[in-house]
Amino acid sequence: MNVVVVGNGIVALQTARRIVRDRPGVRVTLVGPTARAGSASLAAAAMFNSFCEVDCGTFDNPFERLKFDFNRAAAPMWPALLDELRAESGLPVNAGFGTFLLNNAVSDQLEDENYDAVRDALVAYAEPFEDVDPRSIPGYKPAPHARAIRALSIPREGWVNPMQLIAALDLALAKEPRVRVVDASVETLEASGDGIATVTTDSGERVAGDVFVLAPGASFSALVQRSPLS
Repeated sequence: MNVVVVGNGIVALQTARRIVRDRPGVRVTLVGPTARAGSASLAAAAMFNSFCEVDCGTFDNPFERLKFDFNRAAAPMWPALLDELRAESGLPVNAGFGTFLLNNAVSDQLEDENYDAVRDALVAYAEPFEDVDPRSIPGYKPAPHARAIRALSIPREGWVNPMQLIAALDLALAKEPRVRVVDASVETLEASGDGIATVTTDSGERVAGDVFVLAPGASFSALVQRSPLS
């Protein structure tokens, strides 16, 4: 079986890695530009902050609630994953735990409502947190007009250095003979019956597969919209 993974950010790379680790007979073709221009994985500092992604409408939408549940389940898995990648790649992957959430007075009332939504979710899910004085946060030196009026600390959520993480994932996959990397962007998905049969890249290459995993990040909607799918 050949699994085609569209994308090469952190989600795509880790998905490809887990497939070849867990399924010995499966080959993976990873399709995505290695330059990663505009990559969200590089811009977001690889945060594993499920609660800080909550806003005042998260739990009104079943899909957003499901996404939150996935993120919350994933956050505690990060330490073990990072240990595995350090061992596999021999590269440093720096990470830290402990997140401060600030409620400043620069924006409008929605800022306050979203802060309250995060705090309410922490209470509802019995996630450890602490209300803190913003002035006690190390390194916090806001402009006078942007001072936080409230802050809280979430000790079990944090961050990982995204450049180091992607380098470790790239190296781990490069050592795997069942992984093929196509350095190109996917332009269209081509259907066959009820599924996807091939993808076409911006260089004109057509990549066929048995199963397709779509993890192209921010370009997901545009990719689907320009593809001739039912």
